[in-house]
Amino acid sequence: MLSAWIERDRICLTADDLDRLDGAFRDFLLEERLIVRAENADHVSCDACHAHHVEQVRRLPGTGTARLRIYCPHAGWTEVPPRRLQQWRVDRSMVAGMLSRLIGTANAPETVVARSLWWLGTLESGGGNCNVYFAAQQKAVERSTLGRVTVAKRGRSILIVPRIAESPQEGFVATVALGEAFRWDGTTLVLQEDRLRAALPVEGGEGAVFRREGETYRISYAGHSFTLRQSVGLDYLAELLCRPRQPMPAVTLLATRAGVEAGAMKGSSGKVLDSQARREYEARGRELMCELEDARACDDMGRIEACQEELDKLARELAKATGLGGRDREKRDADKVRKSVSAAVKRAVQNISKQNKELGRHFEASLTYGSELCYSPEREVDWCF
Repeated sequence: MLSAWIERDRICLTADDLDRLDGAFRDFLLEERLIVRAENADHVSCDACHAHHVEQVRRLPGTGTARLRIYCPHAGWTEVPPRRLQQWRVDRSMVAGMLSRLIGTANAPETVVARSLWWLGTLESGGGNCNVYFAAQQKAVERSTLGRVTVAKRGRSILIVPRIAESPQEGFVATVALGEAFRWDGTTLVLQEDRLRAALPVEGGEGAVFRREGETYRISYAGHSFTLRQSVGLDYLAELLCRPRQPMPAVTLLATRAGVEAGAMKGSSGKVLDSQARREYEARGRELMCELEDARACDDMGRIEACQEELDKLARELAKATGLGGRDREKRDADKVRKSVSAAVKRAVQNISKQNKELGRHFEASLTYGSELCYSPEREVDWCF
């Protein structure tokens, strides 16, 4: 609601509008002087009928105290309380001042473009301080050469606007809607710092590095670089970072590091025998048993030996594919792979967190574990490998 009023930059609130607001929010706007009195209205909507038509206000002549009325086609002449003529508008400078205080700036906000663009202060982030600007209208920034030059000189900047346009604002690393950056908690406006930080992209190039260099990994993130000794978990993690938002089976990670095809990792990428193959083996076994009985009845030693040899081969294959009680061996082996790969990646993330807590939090929020592992960053990171 406040966002829409800021964009208009004209009289936008009547006494009727104020009466419809939540009492605490209305008092907050008035006490903080975020809205100020404007000239009185000369037209009001009729409240004597249900048509909600707007009529011109007329002053009754010859009365000691001001008596106002409008003419309603349905109800005739209707008196209007003087308060209903009162109007308010948003004071953009006062709004900028309040936002600046919430950002944590001790001084008043700096006006960049009169009544349109203000510098509110700086927000600390992992990549250093980021300038925070507030624009009453995004298009006002687009039209202002002075504003664009000033922002460019200050470097990395984020823009807060009442409403985000279809395209992002050129010259800013992020554009955030006022309602995302601040929220009403029932008594006052509150800065949502996490929302602002989440909107900031991680700088590309050397800003985000996960590179194997011999027996070590060089890792950089948000302006902080360090090295870690190569480990299995870091190797797995590097594979996941190369394929953001693409689930990777644990067995594929294991096979990739081992330099073999995933299909060769029996008992992990799938059953040693899939269900169809196992049924075929069992059916062939039954056929061989019948042939074996027939061969014995005919005392055909050649057929007996051939059937027995093939039955023994089938039995060995089925034994490889099953464990105790005839259960598929795949589940036991796949569980081992899942636990081993997941544990290795988690250890790697723990070691990274000791060096760079922000990167550790990023991985904790972006990684999922299980039979498939996946790196799904909450915001895009341009990793260099």
